[in-house]
Amino acid sequence: MRIYFDEPGGVLSAAELHAAALDGDLVPIGLGWAPADAVETPAVRAAALRPALGDALAAVCLTAAWVHGALDDPPARLHAQRATPFGGRRPSTHAMHVRDALLPAPDQELRGGVRVSTAARTLVDLVAETIARPDRPSPSAPGTIRRAVGALAREADVGAAALRLAATRPRIPHRAELVRRLQEEVTRYTS
Repeated sequence: MRIYFDEPGGVLSAAELHAAALDGDLVPIGLGWAPADAVETPAVRAAALRPALGDALAAVCLTAAWVHGALDDPPARLHAQRATPFGGRRPSTHAMHVRDALLPAPDQELRGGVRVSTAARTLVDLVAETIARPDRPSPSAPGTIRRAVGALAREADVGAAALRLAATRPRIPHRAELVRRLQEEVTRYTS
């Protein structure tokens, strides 16, 4: 399935994309446009982020939660992390927050030709975000992180994998609190 982007030299111009949307042939998805009858799978959602992420970055946190289907809409500001040891540093912008730390290969998967943090890693990152910065308001609408955590924790295999990851991965800040909160979330939705 093809995703169309408003880019120089693209198959369709911006005017053609908007006209196709007005005609009901295309619908906006992520940074692109998809056929109106396309099923919005994780692969399609990830592919819609390709212009921003390229080959060197992976979708993480709320962006990955959207790719995995835990949110209905992508966050206003994309969240990405370096996925390869090469490619240089990419600074954060108003449109995308970039973590420069390398996302370990076992915590990545390829969806629609784009790297995305696994659902378990995404769940760990979102719960860790609430621990590390409890007084900081969510960068998105209130409750967005809570909804994403709930949707991801409902999947028993994702919750179990997230607990294993939090308990075994080296250099995880606030490990004891993270494992406790993950256990609460997983128990809430799978018991």
